[in-house]
Amino acid sequence: MAMAPAWSLVPSGKPRSSGGCWTCRLRRKKCAENRPECDTCRALEITCFFQDDKPEWMDGGRKQRQMVEAIKAQVKRQASQRRDRRYLDMMKAGDDESSPNKTLSASSPADGQTDGQTDAQTSWGGQLPIRPLQNEPQRDPDYSSNPHLAIIYFDFVFSYLFPFYQPPALAGGRGWMLEVLQSNRPLFHSAISLATSFVAMLRGITLEGKPSQGDYCFFRMMRKLDAQLELGLTELQKEVRSLNAVGSLFDRTKGLAVMQSVIQMLLFEVAMSDKDNWRMHLDAAIALFVQIVPHPPQWSDMLVDMHDHEWPPPQSPIRFYAATLLYVDVLSSVTFAQAPRLQRYLHHVIPKDPCHNPALELDFTGPVLLDDYFGLDNWILHTLADLTALDVWKRSQKHHGTLDAPELQSRAKPLASAIKARLAQVEQHKMQPLLLRDPIEVGQVVRPETRIQCQMLWLLALLAHLSVIVSPWPADKSDIDIDWCLDRAAHIFPLLPSQPSGAMQLRALAWPLCVCACLSPPHARDTYRTLMLQLGPLTTFGIMKEVNDIIQKVWSLDEPCDISKCLNLLGHAVLLV
Repeated sequence: MAMAPAWSLVPSGKPRSSGGCWTCRLRRKKCAENRPECDTCRALEITCFFQDDKPEWMDGGRKQRQMVEAIKAQVKRQASQRRDRRYLDMMKAGDDESSPNKTLSASSPADGQTDGQTDAQTSWGGQLPIRPLQNEPQRDPDYSSNPHLAIIYFDFVFSYLFPFYQPPALAGGRGWMLEVLQSNRPLFHSAISLATSFVAMLRGITLEGKPSQGDYCFFRMMRKLDAQLELGLTELQKEVRSLNAVGSLFDRTKGLAVMQSVIQMLLFEVAMSDKDNWRMHLDAAIALFVQIVPHPPQWSDMLVDMHDHEWPPPQSPIRFYAATLLYVDVLSSVTFAQAPRLQRYLHHVIPKDPCHNPALELDFTGPVLLDDYFGLDNWILHTLADLTALDVWKRSQKHHGTLDAPELQSRAKPLASAIKARLAQVEQHKMQPLLLRDPIEVGQVVRPETRIQCQMLWLLALLAHLSVIVSPWPADKSDIDIDWCLDRAAHIFPLLPSQPSGAMQLRALAWPLCVCACLSPPHARDTYRTLMLQLGPLTTFGIMKEVNDIIQKVWSLDEPCDISKCLNLLGHAVLLV
């Protein structure tokens, strides 16, 4: 959860002693000068070099620069671990209050249950019995100290993360998000942190980059980054304690607020590509969601109960975060090669083929349409979950030595046929419009042809993924022609950067981009190299950097590699959302 303190080498104006440890001298920080380990280094949990003789790496040249980078990396790593410990301790403390006989399991989704029917039993250690606290004062985030960053998050960062989410004015627009920022302190602080990092990217400065003298004011702002993260975690801790107060009742409103904060932290981790810290947030969000909606059929009833004839509609937050969580759950299941833990909710929350057209009416109690949020229709996410189920079955059969190649191909064939039929339907522009047309279209509206291209890229990536699942047995070319899929994708991807908000749309297509690029033959790889170069500094921010790293790693290995393996090649599980 931590951010690299890139400003650690910038003078802070504090006096420094020539008798301090070599670590503090290198970092140009004031040293406490106590031995054998100074308090400054001990607080950061980094190596304290306090020998009398000048280290050989203090040469004013290459070795010293290398040590600077090594210590910066250690500061970042230790800060991240401290926050992770606090987060886990916070969750365990809440769990102990509510379930004394249960203990926290730190197992990851890949190591834990994969049933999907026991999704309430996550690594939080079980469900959270909750009752609302009475007479709790309402507190608003301190906008006065961060007005510019709050607006940057709302106007730019949120649009960058969700370029397809453009609800029309008649549906209330994105006003509900502003209300959430005003009322949810943990979410506000993590949003400010993400906005700060986003500004760094826009200025062409990464957290590992070298500070320049002209960026003194900027680094003053960056120094607030860790403080914002700490504030967010502290506020979340308060909310979790409130949820885990003694009692057996559940306050759905409070639960939703905490789930929003946890998902926001998950998005922060993914956006900053902070390895796989997002996994603990996903566990927590799932645990909360199954308490907010204990039984999938209750989803529609809950939306109806929330209806109060007010505008904007009060269902917007739960619909948005439910869509995000289900989307993340399915994509993470590909990374872990396990069944989605919330799979039994898919049919009720995001039905595979919605029977109504939302362009005809504003129905905030109806099905959630993923095209409104992520640029892919519900059918695609359901099919991706089906492909994951096939992959899980194949791995289980292979593990037990009972895998039958004809049976695998028999199971894959109807999936391939369905995807190809859907692709033909999309190409003929026969898809129903999934967004209500806004009579007042403001800003960068995604073109209809762009939406068609995005749908096609997802479907082509699904076909390529299915082909790899069937391998090493070559699939019938009439059913799955991976070369045809990859050629089509390589033709469509270069069309996006030249379109309005094309770079943001490519980020939303990170998963199909990674799949198609990793599987592309050598003669087609220049297409993806050029595509990544066109993104410029965006390749240094969040998941696009990880996409690029994965692609380069797969190409360098030049060996058969399934998609799950690709998404774990960097030494940690990657979530491309």
